[in-house]
Amino acid sequence: NMSSAIDNGTGRFRFPFTNNMANANYVHVGNPGPATDLYTQVALRDDYQQNSLDSRITSSFAIRIRNNSNADDDVEDVGVGFLGDLA
Repeated sequence: NMSSAIDNGTGRFRFPFTNNMANANYVHVGNPGPATDLYTQVALRDDYQQNSLDSRITSSFAIRIRNNSNADDDVEDVGVGFLGDLA
């Protein structure tokens, strides 16, 4: 259901949905790797409020890859999945 992944800079990605979600009540799963930092995480990110950790819209989804220093970080690979109802 994603048409592409857009690289918005170090550790920042946006995923436009091919078909919109029915509502913003969907969940994401994510796994970055391989990473040199064992504490690397995939965090929710809003395109408009860079520090937001839980803002979703029905047409796309943005994430940040963060390391244990809480800095944006690039990794070789990132996997994400979304669970919810399509419009």
